[in-house]
Amino acid sequence: MIKRALIRKFFEMKRSLFLVLLIFFSVVNAVAQDDLNSVSLTDEEREWIIQHPSVTASNNTGYAPIDFMSAGNPAGFSIDYVKLLASKVGLNIEFVNYGTWSKTLEMAKANQLDIVHTLSQNRDREKHFIFSDPYIRIPVAIYGRSG
Repeated sequence: MIKRALIRKFFEMKRSLFLVLLIFFSVVNAVAQDDLNSVSLTDEEREWIIQHPSVTASNNTGYAPIDFMSAGNPAGFSIDYVKLLASKVGLNIEFVNYGTWSKTLEMAKANQLDIVHTLSQNRDREKHFIFSDPYIRIPVAIYGRSG
């Protein structure tokens, strides 16, 4: 009888400990998510967003899985990243597709696009655009069969 009572007590303690840890980690996770969701903006940046609540961003249909169309909607890693950033600072994004990459660059140079993502930095483009730090690095290589 004593052995059974001890086993029952042990499992009750484990269940209580599990519940305490579950609540603790839920609270820690919620606090961490709040920290991740908060973005520090300057007064100038906040004012700019108020003045420009919607911006345009490029969408290229042929660069899966980074940037493409799925069921008629912009999709891909970069699309998700732009949407995430926009949601954190309170911007609305209108994705625009000009059909070709050269037309997209032409429209961006003519200030018809606010954001061009998945754009490699080079000297010519530095004359027209301000670049962020890269958010993804994709090595480019040529490969083939040996022999």
